[in-house]
Amino acid sequence: MMMVAALSDFLRELELNLRGWRDLCLGFGFVLLCSLVTMSGIRAEERKEIRVPRGGVIAAEGDSLTYGMDVSPAGKPTQINRASFTRSTNPYPETLATDLAGCAQVVNRGFPGDRSVDGLVRWQTVPPVNVALLMYGSNDATNYGHSATGVVSLDVFHSVMRLIATRRMAQGATVVLLLPPPIGDPRAEAMIAPYRRDVQALGKEMGLSVFDPKEALSGVEPVFTEDRVHLSPAANIAIAKGLASLVRCN
Repeated sequence: MMMVAALSDFLRELELNLRGWRDLCLGFGFVLLCSLVTMSGIRAEERKEIRVPRGGVIAAEGDSLTYGMDVSPAGKPTQINRASFTRSTNPYPETLATDLAGCAQVVNRGFPGDRSVDGLVRWQTVPPVNVALLMYGSNDATNYGHSATGVVSLDVFHSVMRLIATRRMAQGATVVLLLPPPIGDPRAEAMIAPYRRDVQALGKEMGLSVFDPKEALSGVEPVFTEDRVHLSPAANIAIAKGLASLVRCN
């Protein structure tokens, strides 16, 4: 309950201060982050390769689609991050780690139901990494996780994603934004579509690479597990391979 109350207060304050970054920074102690946000928006450039030092660490931050949730009979009891749901045989971060064996480690920082505002709080005190893969938006748009504070508005989502990305940049990480993957429910797809466009826009504003999982899923069958929301093992493998093809070990 305390976390819900804190998030409610956070969202109210964020909504009130969206027009003034200085007020937002002072209210939440993000002075350094906001300075970097201002600087990062000056120039956008396309970066396709993901460079990581050999032996480096990649962190995948996100919701159940990063966690690898699979509550179908095929799901396995390989829970992580204190979550209770069973997982895919091939969550994309773990599959990426296998694909990059000898190059880099991959840490899975996914948690079922998380929106961007939840990830901002959940992963605020974690060790720095070389590359941060950020994938939020599905729960921000739909509130699949049934958070008491509900759907996250596009304005708040945009601002929070900037803060998450800039926080990782301040730690020295290369940040890659991932668009929310497809969903097998047309109504949910329509709700998530504006958040995908927003991530694309944020990538241009900050000069960050943007990866679209949908492109990696071309020709993959099946894409979803039985719930038509979470990704099948084949889809997770395809996304991991798409990302691995972009990684270059220094």
